[in-house]
Amino acid sequence: MTVLPPITNVVTWNQDAVDIFVTNGLAFLARGTNGLAILSVTNPASPQLLGTLPTTSYTASVTVAGNLAYMADGLNGLRIISVTNPSNPLVIGSYPISSDAGQIVVRSNLVYVAGGLSGLVVLNASNPAQPSLVGSYATDVDAVGLCLLGNDAVIGSPNPISSLNGEPSYPEGLFTIDVSDPAHPNLVGQSSPGTGNLDVEGQYAFGIGYTLGFGYGELEIFTMTNPALPALVGSFTYYPITNSLHFPIYVSAYDVRLVNNLAYIVGYNGTNSEFFAVDVHDPTQPIPVGYYADVGQPTALAVDGNLIYIAGAGTPLEILRTPFNTSPVAAPLLALPGHSGFNLSIQGRHGQYYDVQYSDQLNGGLWQTLETILLTNDNAVITLPQGPARRFFRLKQDN
Repeated sequence: MTVLPPITNVVTWNQDAVDIFVTNGLAFLARGTNGLAILSVTNPASPQLLGTLPTTSYTASVTVAGNLAYMADGLNGLRIISVTNPSNPLVIGSYPISSDAGQIVVRSNLVYVAGGLSGLVVLNASNPAQPSLVGSYATDVDAVGLCLLGNDAVIGSPNPISSLNGEPSYPEGLFTIDVSDPAHPNLVGQSSPGTGNLDVEGQYAFGIGYTLGFGYGELEIFTMTNPALPALVGSFTYYPITNSLHFPIYVSAYDVRLVNNLAYIVGYNGTNSEFFAVDVHDPTQPIPVGYYADVGQPTALAVDGNLIYIAGAGTPLEILRTPFNTSPVAAPLLALPGHSGFNLSIQGRHGQYYDVQYSDQLNGGLWQTLETILLTNDNAVITLPQGPARRFFRLKQDN
């Protein structure tokens, strides 16, 4: 018998959310028709509402980079919000997207949006007050899920949408789109089955499977070693629960996050919420290592160290404590003399983007991006520009 370690409820907050992003002691909640809410979670046992931003449409997802929040806001398209003062979030820019958007990923000044029937949309937000279209890929993709892997955008299209003659005009599947030239995204590969929300770790994409007529279900794991031929290599189906009719009911999964070879999955069965932590060191044989159940229908989750945030439309936010990732590994710090011509050696994972960040003060200093690099090998060397006598550097892996 396998005994799973305890996962416990820290607190239940009294408002719902359809998407969650947690960073620097703040939780950003996309609340559908209720817009955006920003909470202080520095004390996770007592979340404090700091600010809200109403919507005239439906806030479906939110991603935060620096002092900016990027919201997929239904008929309002993508909205860019200044959250420099979390108590007073301000809309500073927007870009129309003709279909409901899903997941959003920010890399440097580019914003990648899973734009529903608009497909993949790439925006330049170097001037957040006036984001501009860089490129798009809109042919035969109902883009819901999105993650970036090196020079590729991986899109999840959960279910086929038929044209008037009954033929699928937007097929289901996992789509690999080359964005090495963001102005001209190019489809390079695709795979079945239908997939919704996505996350990535290493050379694997992790998606929530979708079966027409049955809805969302299992965790699906794709190898992306060859982007032209993404291949399903593993899956994890939720435990069957026997009801009074004596046949198994499988919990519907809706969202997934990857941290340190653990896949965190949230979903529900009827009115019962279900959360799993799954060990994916071997992607071909996922192993459940943590489980939590409660009342509710959560469809969104966020991970912050050993804390898990789950919620759904009509399902209040729950903060859970797990025994996993209790001491997240901080980005490496190097105290280096910052003079012109000094070489900084970068080591990391082949095919990943890294932000080389610097600060003139180790504790409490402002970290700024010096350069974003793609490791074409497992290491690289960059030459530092002239700076003060001592400057601190760190690496941050780009999503």
